[in-house]
Amino acid sequence: MSFYSIDIVQSCIDKTKKFFSGPDLKSKWLKIGILVFIYSILSGGGGGGSGFSSGSESGSGVGNIENQIQNLINSITPEMWTMIFIGGALVFLFLVILGIILTLIRNMTFFSILESIETNSIGILSYFKKFYSKAISLTIFELIVGLLMIPLMLGFTTLVIGGIFLGFGFDASILGPIAFIVSLPLLIILGLFVFVLAFVFGIITFIINQFARYWMYKKEMSAFEAFKKSFSLALSNVIEIIVMIIVKAVLGVGSLIITIIVAIGIGIPFAIIGAIFAVIAIIFIAGAPILLVPAILLAIIGLFLYVLVLTIALAPIQVFFFYYDLAFLEKLLK
Repeated sequence: MSFYSIDIVQSCIDKTKKFFSGPDLKSKWLKIGILVFIYSILSGGGGGGSGFSSGSESGSGVGNIENQIQNLINSITPEMWTMIFIGGALVFLFLVILGIILTLIRNMTFFSILESIETNSIGILSYFKKFYSKAISLTIFELIVGLLMIPLMLGFTTLVIGGIFLGFGFDASILGPIAFIVSLPLLIILGLFVFVLAFVFGIITFIINQFARYWMYKKEMSAFEAFKKSFSLALSNVIEIIVMIIVKAVLGVGSLIITIIVAIGIGIPFAIIGAIFAVIAIIFIAGAPILLVPAILLAIIGLFLYVLVLTIALAPIQVFFFYYDLAFLEKLLK
């Protein structure tokens, strides 16, 4: 039995080879690499973690933490609460506006990349103007989806807070009116609620990223219309999509190996320069600590340049996956 996701691999490799060939290859590679870099930066995310440890006197430690939290809450006046809520609202509004702007740029970059690889003619500002309306439609739809995800984020936050208080035996009374969340049955129900919502929004996000936005590029339609059609298309091709996910996972492992090899190769000269810079910086900073700030800035700039060079070098991998997703959608539509 033949599957689209397997059949299109070779043709997408051939398209990628053809794109990265011909006259002015250096200029074309650099331009598409910059577009991929912008898209990757705006599509990327970060993660982190924190630890919590306690010694043998855990009961005393927990009690001390409870007292500190209680004292902190008691020290906050109504006026301070008002300022906190206003400040939080302003910060939230700023982050939303910033997120909308960055998402709009990311979506314009996405459509520009597709147009560039399909026409074999790289464009940035010209394609930004061409796909501005589609990018706005997609951004608005993604904003709506993001707003609908607020209950998921609130539920997850509540689950974490309740789990911490229940797990470490904190006194729930210091939470005031929301002390009821420190209940095992409630946390189990809330955990199921969060899991279901996360699964639903995961499917929605997958359909948007895998089908809807590519369909918007191919046809003149709104993001909502593209999502509805993509949802129906996904339901009628479940097996094909499952195989596609497996194939992309395998391809992803191969691309990861290539990425590691290239990253090490490019990283060697950066590491040598960085080591020399570190030695010089240590010598000068020892006599003038004020130089620590510009030294850190230079290190950040160096890291930025490394990521930029690495992304440009690996642009063919990203272009291949853009070709792949476009080809897979076209096969399903046929």
